[in-house]
Amino acid sequence: MGWLDKLPTRRARKAEAELAAARQAIERLAYDAARRSARLSRWGAGNSGPNAEIADATQLTRARMRDLVRNNPYAASAVDALTSALVGDGIRPQVQLPRTTTIRARRDGPKWRRGQQVAASVYTEWLWDRWQRECYRSSRLGFYGLQVVAARAMFESGECLLRFRDARVEGALWVPLQLQILESDFIDDLKHGPTSNGYLCQGVEFDIVDRRRGYWLYPSHPGETARGVAALASSFVPATQIEHLYDPTCGRPGQVRGISPMTSVVKRLFHVDQYEDIEIIRRQVASTLAVLIQSDAPMSADGTPASLGARITDSSGAPVDVLTSGLIATVTGSESITPIQPPQVSDYGQFLVSTLHAVAAGIGLPYEELTGDLSGTNYSSIRFGRLKFLRRLRQIRAQAFIPMLCDPTWQRFINDAVGAGELDEGLDYPVEWQPPRWEEVDRQKEENGIAAALANMTTSPQREIRRSGDDPETIRQEIEEHQAWCAARGLAYPGIDVSAPDAVGAPAAENAA
Repeated sequence: MGWLDKLPTRRARKAEAELAAARQAIERLAYDAARRSARLSRWGAGNSGPNAEIADATQLTRARMRDLVRNNPYAASAVDALTSALVGDGIRPQVQLPRTTTIRARRDGPKWRRGQQVAASVYTEWLWDRWQRECYRSSRLGFYGLQVVAARAMFESGECLLRFRDARVEGALWVPLQLQILESDFIDDLKHGPTSNGYLCQGVEFDIVDRRRGYWLYPSHPGETARGVAALASSFVPATQIEHLYDPTCGRPGQVRGISPMTSVVKRLFHVDQYEDIEIIRRQVASTLAVLIQSDAPMSADGTPASLGARITDSSGAPVDVLTSGLIATVTGSESITPIQPPQVSDYGQFLVSTLHAVAAGIGLPYEELTGDLSGTNYSSIRFGRLKFLRRLRQIRAQAFIPMLCDPTWQRFINDAVGAGELDEGLDYPVEWQPPRWEEVDRQKEENGIAAALANMTTSPQREIRRSGDDPETIRQEIEEHQAWCAARGLAYPGIDVSAPDAVGAPAAENAA
């Protein structure tokens, strides 16, 4: 063999050596996740951008998530638990102005008349309370009910829109502003690509410095048919009229649209649903005698052999034999009966518990909250799991829900109230949003911990009152009023000595004599 004949062989050996060296280099990678071994060969992972990933998955993922919430009890329980813990009966505003700052009342109130000077914080909160009852354009829920609707949409669909509507033409509201919650389906996802002065990303329009200019919205839900085909023509709505609510903390940097935080467990919940359906059918079959009939007998006039019980046919006309309860029948010698015995599954409960633990972990929800199963829990374990859950909700509330929904609504309310002459101009109306109190697992232990923190001066009464969802100033006034009421009647109350002549509201010494 000449050297020309050996050349291909040498090249093949060199290529084989290089390939082997490359394989050894891959196997020496420090991270298992970067290796391309046989066990990881079926793991296909893309490297697309955050918005490209969402664009390919939004509609189908959203539809499947909604279907699970409608039909899967665990998905429905998860959304209910997340919504109720995040919003409760409403995240309420408290105006952070000194009580010495007053404004002229434009309306008669519970403790003042029109034209009187009233504490600005008290009057503004009263005006807000009157407005929020009728602010929700399509419902009577009020602003706190709107919070619940928005939170459910965020957890179920990943996002929703809050639209501000001018109500001056209606003239029924003191503050001419109404709100509307829109599902994310209103956004025209097909609006995508560069524009003359910016770009479009899944129905959201940006300028050249990445500021949101507005949204391309359908006039009605594209899944509804009441308004016909004309409803499928989207139009531009300025960003000043829209607030986009989603949780950016559970996505990637630069993500424009939201996706449900429960997305990672959608497939698992679907398989749990299927598994439970199969188990229910298996138990139904196991609790009912089911048989197979084999017959060599000649066909009767109706085209079927002799059989047990009543004769019915399925949709294709094939005969189906039915056993009635307590039936004892005689069959011909040419027929044989084989009972159906479904396979036994011994670890059904263990498998279901293990799977639901994974579902709860993926959602960030305690297993007990998801399933209602409190077996095997104690105060320490359930409190530890709940603390992690509540920390996550505080994060969502502080980083997404309040700045994306509550703060813009308050600012718009103040601007429209000032414009309508209901509030004074030139006065800042700072607000702090107070969520409702989360119920303690053991109230006495929680209160003992708060008392110890107060004694050690690691917290303040005002902070603890705010954590409970109340206003410290309101609590102080109520306590003083009740102390005075008790002292005037000689009743004992913590913090006062009714026998002291200078007790709050106590009768004068000469009157006591």
